[in-house]
Amino acid sequence: MSELLKIADIKIGEGRRPIDEGKVVDLMKSIGDVGLLHNIVVSADMVLVAGAHRIEAFKRMGRDEIPGKILTADGLLLRLAEIDENIVRNALHQVDLATQLAEREEIYLVLHPDTAHNAAFKGNQHMSSAEPGSSEQKTPTFAEDTGAKMGVDPRTIRQHVQIGRNLTEESKRAARENDFRKKELVALARMNEDEQRDAVKKRVSGETDDIRKLAKPTRPKPPTMDEIISSIKDPEIAENKAQGADSLALEFLTNIEAFLASIERYLNGPSSIKAMSSHMSERSKRKITTAIGKMETVVKSTKTIFKEM
Repeated sequence: MSELLKIADIKIGEGRRPIDEGKVVDLMKSIGDVGLLHNIVVSADMVLVAGAHRIEAFKRMGRDEIPGKILTADGLLLRLAEIDENIVRNALHQVDLATQLAEREEIYLVLHPDTAHNAAFKGNQHMSSAEPGSSEQKTPTFAEDTGAKMGVDPRTIRQHVQIGRNLTEESKRAARENDFRKKELVALARMNEDEQRDAVKKRVSGETDDIRKLAKPTRPKPPTMDEIISSIKDPEIAENKAQGADSLALEFLTNIEAFLASIERYLNGPSSIKAMSSHMSERSKRKITTAIGKMETVVKSTKTIFKEM
């Protein structure tokens, strides 16, 4: 049973993914045109289970209340059991599977907030703060737990969740009716609402036979530490690439800036290395110390090269 909930009373856990600006804007337009199609869901103590983007859209539209459904702890466990029954025993269409897995993740994070992505950080994975060999039991992440139940790897689970969370209802309907391949759905899930609408139209009309062909090119990966060192030390690089000294200098600076940009997000904020250091294992700390040592070597080599010029 749904009811109007005061937005100010709803608690949003820190482990949730960042708000997607484009998705909020799309929701505001949709809500203005046809109203809220799906109510948000909160636990008995008003912790958000599903609907962060809907809440943000309502806030920006100046609304203080939002339609929602309150589930008790027993209700959350019951719904989790229902989803598990569906994903393990029933032959769901991949779109419906993805939608159910996205809902399962929301519920799982409310029941196990310690597994949220910034509870403790290890690359793109979750980890326990317990030391190796300690008696403290590690709670599996959502992807690990669900993957074990379904017999697939965690990466597959994360792809399904991305599909279930990001596809519009229009895209989901078209995917069911036209049996889009999973790789197409992953590409579609990375598009905004307008891009999805255009891609679906072209796919259904036969203008394209693969949605992936319509996806925007991905940004190139930042250079690795070894690549940066190579660009500094290799005396043949200018000749091999037929570049002048100034072009080489520009390439070197671009690589440095890209590298700095790639690590900046780890240096500030609630999920920074400093903020998370007290939760890290000694092994992780040693790895970070080793990486810092490599960076110091690069800086020292660079200084030496320019002193000799």
